[in-house]
This record gives sequence, structure tokens and C-alpha cells, in this order.
Amino acid sequence: MFRSKSLVQDWERPLPRYWNDGSAFKTHFLNALSITLPDCEKFFIETVKPHLKTIDDPTLLEHTTEFIRQESHHRSSHRHYNNWLNRQELPVEERQQEISKMWNWIRKLSNKNRMAITICVEHITVVYASVFLSCSSILDNMHPQFRQIWQWHAVEEIE
Repeated sequence: MFRSKSLVQDWERPLPRYWNDGSAFKTHFLNALSITLPDCEKFFIETVKPHLKTIDDPTLLEHTTEFIRQESHHRSSHRHYNNWLNRQELPVEERQQEISKMWNWIRKLSNKNRMAITICVEHITVVYASVFLSCSSILDNMHPQFRQIWQWHAVEEIE
């Protein structure tokens, strides 16, 4: 399985408020996406993890275990990013509460429906990641720290 290079981030150093091409819109579009990710990744893990004990195929078990590990790493990385956003006095906590309510509603669905939602959202994520990586202009004008996290996340989603 392909492994992307490790992510090394320093969220304590000074970073530009409008880190994406100097554009408030481009920056906040991706900031808003980052705010949604920790709860989304948590939902994926909660949906897939109970099925580990039912997987007989060693390769599928390895891939599923790796998926859970990656989602956990994505979640942790975006929580650090979101903590930085919070220090910029953006409404992170309010948005996360709204997102959490949505995922809590979805958790009431059947296991089959939760798995279907996980598969669909992961597929959409791969499409977005492919666009990110195939259009260099999207990443080229980002501050290096933000370029690294978005590129790293996109590479991991595609694998």
C-alpha cells in the first residue's frame, strides 16, 4: 500500500490569515471543509470498526485497519488545524456543534445505511482529492503549511 510522506505541522508559528492565494473566499472555503472533517472522520471510524471482527480475508482486514488508522490521523491533523482557526477567532465551535448534530442524526440510521453513507462520502472525497492533485494551480498559491496538509490529505484519500 502506498504511504504518503508524513505530515509535519507547526500550528504555533505565525501563519497568514488568508493563506490561500491571499483570498478570503478561497481560504475560508477550505477552512470550512476542515471544520467538517473531524466529526466526519469519527463517523467513518465508528461505522467501519465494528466490522473488523467479521472480516475473514487477511488483505481486506489489512486495508480496513489501514483505513481506520488513516481516518484517525486525518481527524487528529484537522483538529490541530481547527484549533488554529479557533485562535483566529473564527466560529469553529459553533459550526462543529451544528455538524455534530447532523452526524448524531445520521448515527440513528441502520448499520447498512451508515456504511452506504461512508462509502458515498469517501467516493466524493476521492473525486475532490483527484481534482486537487491534478490542478496544480489549486495548491501552488497556498501557504506551504496549508498546501502540505491539503496535499497530504488528498494523496491519502486517493490511495
